[in-house]
Amino acid sequence: MIILYLALCFVILGYLGTALIAWQSIPQRNAITYSALLFVILGAIGATWITIDMSRTSDQLVNKSNTIENLYQKLNSSSIKLQESSQDIAHLNQKIAESQHELFLKSEKIAGLQDNTLKNITGGNSFCYLQVWGINSSGLVETALIHKGNYPLSDLQITFEDSLLRDKILADDISNSKYHYKLSDMDTMFKPAIKRLKLIKSFPTGSSIHNYVTMTLSGDHSYYTLNYWTRNRRFTQILSFRFVLNKWTFATMVVDDKDKELYFDINNDFPISSDGTIQW
Repeated sequence: MIILYLALCFVILGYLGTALIAWQSIPQRNAITYSALLFVILGAIGATWITIDMSRTSDQLVNKSNTIENLYQKLNSSSIKLQESSQDIAHLNQKIAESQHELFLKSEKIAGLQDNTLKNITGGNSFCYLQVWGINSSGLVETALIHKGNYPLSDLQITFEDSLLRDKILADDISNSKYHYKLSDMDTMFKPAIKRLKLIKSFPTGSSIHNYVTMTLSGDHSYYTLNYWTRNRRFTQILSFRFVLNKWTFATMVVDDKDKELYFDINNDFPISSDGTIQW
């Protein structure tokens, strides 16, 4: 900047010197020549001022340009940092989502383990039934108590009822005008027809008990009802025998406490009505 001003001063001095030399060469001086000299001096001063002002303006523009460039660089740097921060936030959100999904899977696994543990204690949807293996010529029935399901049964209680004998006791009692209204009296009255079988503390999955119930058939029809209680549910089995074509046949069905069928089995020769109804 200083060098520019010095060069400008030398130019002006040279300009004025040339004007003075020209002035000295004029033999006759009048108002016009004086006015011309004055305009030359004023023009030199004006040109100098304009040059200095333009130089200042140029410097200001350069400074402003530098300032704008610095601001742009800062803005660009801030934009890069913001982009990096956005990427970090997106990565963090992805990690959070992955952690939540992993937590959800672990929660499901824990819930499944808890449910499985509970079902191992209560028996879940497992049940059991009395299966008929064979009937000999004397009417002796060979049976097995079969476990069905994925979970063990605990504290299994079973009552075995001769339903035909129960109906006969009730019919005889009514005909003899000795009908008992109290529940305790009814239990006593039906005691010959109902047996409470031995409690089974644990009945593992896939197991069976051979000849858990013994029965001998007579006449041409026998009908039994078995009531089962476990820790979390109750179900009932009906078991009917009929003597057909010189042999015993049977049909059986197990239902839960909502009458949903759990198990069904029937011999080929067991009597069925024309409309498909089983003659229990």
